[in-house]
Amino acid sequence: FGGAIRRSEAAALEISDLTFTAEGAILEIRKSKAQEPGTGYQIPLPWGTNEDTCVVTALRRWTDALRSQFGPQVSGPLFRPVSAWGRIPRRGLNKDSVGWIIKNLARRAGLDPAPLGAHSCRSGHITQAIRSGVPEAIVMLQSRHKNVAVFRRYVRRGKLFAHTSAAALGM
Repeated sequence: FGGAIRRSEAAALEISDLTFTAEGAILEIRKSKAQEPGTGYQIPLPWGTNEDTCVVTALRRWTDALRSQFGPQVSGPLFRPVSAWGRIPRRGLNKDSVGWIIKNLARRAGLDPAPLGAHSCRSGHITQAIRSGVPEAIVMLQSRHKNVAVFRRYVRRGKLFAHTSAAALGM
């Protein structure tokens, strides 16, 4: 959610693609469906204002868990499954498991998982950023959309309730 990245990008991340900085963290996206071969993207992840929802804090805790199990020089996939017993394997997540994880977490949080899926985090980031008044150009930098028409599908949904006469009817 914090980086507006695609599920395939998240599943492909390696520990070496993550750099912590004073400002937060940077993800290096080496391969993406929208990029030219031989190029990459750096995704900035600033520190959040709430420790419970801060993506940088979550990444720091996750990498600490990886180091705790595999040692300080752990390498390989950044995101991995976790067994029912809390064990973390060396293999990474499959991109198709991301949707299942989102639905499972929603269910555990008491939410209806039916409308949610692997694209929900990326879509949710874009929609909420637009609702929060972030300029389109800044959101497009984060989401790496090159096609304005495709991006505007998110914008239309994000602004749907921004200006409505029904809100003023006192219902």
